[in-house]
Amino acid sequence: MFDPDVESLDRLGEPPDYVWDYIPAGPPPDGRERRAVGWTIALSLAEDQFRSLARRLPFFDYAAVGFLNELVDPSFRYGEFPSIGIILYTNEQEAAEVPAVDALRPVRVRDAYFQVVVRRGRREPHHWPQAAPPLTANGQLACWATSRNGQVQGWLTAAHAAAGLGNVVDWATECTDAAMVDVGWAPPQALQAVTAYTVSINTGAHLHLGQPPAPLPVRAKVLDISSDFKMYKDPRFPVRFSLSAAGQPGNSGAFITEAVSGEPMGIYLGGFWPLGTPAALPALGYGLAIFQLEKMMDLQVFP
Repeated sequence: MFDPDVESLDRLGEPPDYVWDYIPAGPPPDGRERRAVGWTIALSLAEDQFRSLARRLPFFDYAAVGFLNELVDPSFRYGEFPSIGIILYTNEQEAAEVPAVDALRPVRVRDAYFQVVVRRGRREPHHWPQAAPPLTANGQLACWATSRNGQVQGWLTAAHAAAGLGNVVDWATECTDAAMVDVGWAPPQALQAVTAYTVSINTGAHLHLGQPPAPLPVRAKVLDISSDFKMYKDPRFPVRFSLSAAGQPGNSGAFITEAVSGEPMGIYLGGFWPLGTPAALPALGYGLAIFQLEKMMDLQVFP
């Protein structure tokens, strides 16, 4: 969809020290990753400054911290603010006349100011909403997993596609779009559980679109991650992230891994089409972070 302005992370410098209190393992090494993680946390913690606006916004879906761009954010004032800010997503299935949004006051973190934008658009899960075409699955299986302290086992996938893939054996929550299914077979060999990668903006990702034998994974960048109002364990606020590439119907549930390490990162859910952008522009992809499911369902994944 667009290339993130990663150099804006360098121009911001180091985030406030207090953000590292929210990472038990401590801050990442010095560099761009450290700044990406730190500023993501810092802006998420500033939700008191934009929460009331989100509540008044028609069709409000969720808030995120991430990269802004003129292609999808016409109100973004490039050069006046950093290319990282607060994104208030809407989900409008049809373009609607909505009341004008009040002037969005920037968010302040220490001595830095960050713009708040409303990103209007349409979100579409990438399963087949009715009968899938012949020889085509309703969605995809991400990986083998166990939940509830090992009591349940099955294939991890998107909840909205689960019923068309097999017998549902576990479900995260109504708001968190993840489920586990039994499809009648399990991995033939013993696998090693792997801890999920903690997603942050600018993370490189691989989208494994298509069932094996599948083509090479699609490369993408994480453009933003939802701000769940400080409640990473709260199922009412699924931790979703946007990607610079998207799949197509039938890809719901696909596995998303970190590009360098191959560690599990998320479940692919669908596409987002910003309103008012040229029809030729591709959609943003979006996924659900597996690290939240580890906390919520006592999930273990076996890639």
